[in-house]
This record gives sequence, C-alpha cells and structure tokens, in this order.
Amino acid sequence: MRANSLAFRLFLSATAWTVVILFATGVVLSSFYRHDVERAFDRRLGVYLKTLVADVASPEESAEKFPQSLGEPLFERPFFAELKASHHSLGSSSNFVQLHVQAEKVFHMGRKWHLLLRDEAGATLVSGFSQLPTVYRFFAGGDNSVRGFSYNALSPLDPAYTTDARTHLSELTYIKVGGKDVITGTVEVIRDLPRNFGVAAFFDYGNAFNRFGTPFIAHGSNCRTPLTLEPAPAPPPASPPNGLCLEYSVGVGFRVRLPVMTLGVDIAKPLSRSAGPRLHINFSPKL
Repeated sequence: MRANSLAFRLFLSATAWTVVILFATGVVLSSFYRHDVERAFDRRLGVYLKTLVADVASPEESAEKFPQSLGEPLFERPFFAELKASHHSLGSSSNFVQLHVQAEKVFHMGRKWHLLLRDEAGATLVSGFSQLPTVYRFFAGGDNSVRGFSYNALSPLDPAYTTDARTHLSELTYIKVGGKDVITGTVEVIRDLPRNFGVAAFFDYGNAFNRFGTPFIAHGSNCRTPLTLEPAPAPPPASPPNGLCLEYSVGVGFRVRLPVMTLGVDIAKPLSRSAGPRLHINFSPKL
C-alpha cells in the first residue's frame, strides 16, 4: 500500500477518528464512574461514623438506632454501560458494534424490607453473525443471571449431528452458540432478620436471542430450544412466533452478611420449562 494512496489515507483517517472517539468516551465514562464511587464512599463513610459514635456513646441503644441492613448495598453499581466495536481495518475478523447495559437499584420499604430491581440488556450489530467470536456473544442463566437454569444454559442453539464411535449412527444434538442480544431481569424482595441474616423471594426472567421482537412468555415448544434444559437428542422445536422468547423462574433464598461480603444461598425453579429446582450460591462484595 503506497503512502500517498487513497486507501492508505482513508485507513489513517479511520484509525485517528477511532482513537479520538475511544479516548473521549473513556474520559467521560471514567469521570462518571469516579464521581459515583466517591459519592457512594462518602455516604458509606458517614453511616459508619454515625454507627461508631453511637456505639461509643450508648452501646445499648446503637443497635436500635442504626440497625445493619442486608438490603443496603455498600458497594453500589447502579448503572453500568459498555460499548465494544471492531472493524476489518483494525485487524478484526468481523465488523460489529455492541452495547451492554446493566442497572440495579435497591428500594427500602421500611427498616427491614427491601426491594431489589435488576435489569440487563445487550444488543449487537454485526455484518456476519457466524464470524462474531464466541467471547462477544451473549448467554443467560446462572447464579447472577436467570436463576433456576445452569450457567449460560439459555442461548440460541444450532442443530448438529454426532456419530457414535461404536454404532456409527448419527444423533441429532443441539449446541449452544450464543446470541446477538440479551435481556435479563430480577425482582427480589428481601427481609432482614436478626444477627445479620435475611431471607429473600425473587422472580427472574430473560434469555439470549438473535433478534428483537414482540416479547412473549416461553411455554414448552414455543421456545427456540428443545424442552430439556441441556442440549440432547430431540426433534427440532416447533417454529415460534416472531419475537423474544422469555424464560422465567421463581425462588427463595437465605442471606448472611459477612464483614466484607454477603453470602446468598438460593433455590430457584423454572416455570417456563418442566424442570426441577436448582441450587445457587453467590457472593456479593460489600465494604
């Protein structure tokens, strides 16, 4: 490629604009993140100082005036957004732009009741989905996603045939390939108990898919996946209506607040599929 050629000048221009845009985006996002972290730290520090002063002044009354709350997140990340992009001119194997957004908020309903709302959405524009690396594809299911399903169990599936080494017969299976888009969410009610314990009841929903459309509730063969939770030999699923197939589950959990984290033990059962309950254990970082 000659130094004065049009292609070379276009490549330099695209590279320069990409660097400028990425730098400006990084500066803006880092300033927002720093401001949010500083504000959350100041608020937590004020709570701890009040608690410490109350313990020193009147240990008997401190527990009543400043009770510890399992529903009060000490490490807050109310909003998170991530933008990824790549192009052939930068050496990538595919052209794509991807936006991933997560939001979480705790509402306090009195001294001991709390409402946790969590939502996640992701969308990808890609020239050829087959060329999109698996690491950039979306999956759903697991301890911090749609509970009641195993880790990354919710994903568009592609049919594939495998040959048995002994019988040399072909069997139809389904392979998780990930999706271009994802939607997940949680509605959870938490009740504080004495001695830093708590109980919770929750409703999870979501799925990974390849195109947006009118959402509908998964029920049996309406989904784009077999009826079983794991890929297994099965006839192809019936053609679903155009739109997003939402899986959903309900469950209960037990919370233990430790000095630096909260331990959660949950039991969730899918309602959109015929499957048994599943145990989930997760850790939420706390200051």
